Amino acid sequence: MGQDAVKIQVATEKDRDAILAVHVNTFGKDEGSVIAKLVDEMLDDSSDEQMLAPVAERDAALVATCYLHL
Repeated sequence: MGQDAVKIQVATEKDRDAILAVHVNTFGKDEGSVIAKLVDEMLDDSSDEQMLAPVAERDAALVATCYLHL
Protein backbone atom coordinates (compact mmCIF):
# COMPACT_ATOMS: atom_id res chain seq x y z
CA MET A 1 0.00 0.00 0.00
CA GLY A 2 1.39 3.41 -0.96
CA GLN A 3 2.12 6.11 1.58
CA ASP A 4 -1.12 7.99 0.86
CA ALA A 5 -3.30 4.90 0.29
CA VAL A 6 -6.29 4.41 2.55
CA LYS A 7 -7.67 0.95 3.21
CA ILE A 8 -11.39 0.64 4.07
CA GLN A 9 -12.59 -2.43 5.93
CA VAL A 10 -15.30 -3.51 8.33
CA ALA A 11 -14.30 -2.98 11.95
CA THR A 12 -13.62 -5.97 14.14
CA GLU A 13 -13.39 -6.29 17.92
CA LYS A 14 -9.59 -5.91 17.66
CA ASP A 15 -10.16 -2.37 16.30
CA ARG A 16 -12.12 -1.19 19.36
CA ASP A 17 -9.28 0.60 21.19
CA ALA A 18 -8.17 2.34 17.99
CA ILE A 19 -11.78 3.37 17.23
CA LEU A 20 -12.12 4.94 20.66
CA ALA A 21 -8.74 6.66 20.28
CA VAL A 22 -9.87 8.23 16.98
CA HIS A 23 -12.73 9.93 18.83
CA VAL A 24 -10.49 11.18 21.65
CA ASN A 25 -7.90 12.45 19.15
CA THR A 26 -10.56 14.13 17.00
CA PHE A 27 -12.58 15.85 19.72
CA GLY A 28 -9.90 16.40 22.38
CA LYS A 29 -9.42 14.74 25.75
CA ASP A 30 -12.48 16.16 27.55
CA GLU A 31 -15.18 15.98 24.86
CA GLY A 32 -13.55 13.06 23.07
CA SER A 33 -13.57 10.93 26.21
CA VAL A 34 -17.32 11.46 26.57
CA ILE A 35 -17.91 10.60 22.90
CA ALA A 36 -15.62 7.56 23.12
CA LYS A 37 -17.61 6.29 26.13
CA LEU A 38 -20.85 6.64 24.16
CA VAL A 39 -19.32 4.85 21.16
CA ASP A 40 -18.03 2.07 23.43
CA GLU A 41 -21.56 1.58 24.81
CA MET A 42 -23.02 1.65 21.30
CA LEU A 43 -20.58 -1.05 20.16
CA ASP A 44 -21.74 -3.22 23.08
CA ASP A 45 -25.44 -2.74 22.21
CA SER A 46 -27.07 -6.14 22.11
CA SER A 47 -30.32 -4.99 20.50
CA ASP A 48 -31.43 -6.53 17.24
CA GLU A 49 -30.60 -3.35 15.33
CA GLN A 50 -27.94 -4.13 12.75
CA MET A 51 -24.95 -1.81 12.46
CA LEU A 52 -22.07 -1.64 10.02
CA ALA A 53 -18.91 0.08 11.21
CA PRO A 54 -16.37 0.60 8.44
CA VAL A 55 -12.94 1.92 9.39
CA ALA A 56 -10.24 3.64 7.36
CA GLU A 57 -6.60 2.71 7.84
CA ARG A 58 -3.55 4.55 6.56
CA ASP A 59 0.05 3.59 7.20
CA ALA A 60 -1.10 0.75 9.50
CA ALA A 61 -3.04 3.16 11.75
CA LEU A 62 -6.80 3.49 12.04
CA VAL A 63 -7.62 7.08 11.06
CA ALA A 64 -11.41 7.25 10.67
CA THR A 65 -14.63 5.38 11.36
CA CYS A 66 -18.34 5.78 10.92
CA TYR A 67 -21.46 3.91 11.98
CA LEU A 68 -24.27 2.87 9.68
CA HIS A 69 -27.49 1.57 11.21
CA LEU A 70 -29.14 -0.82 8.76
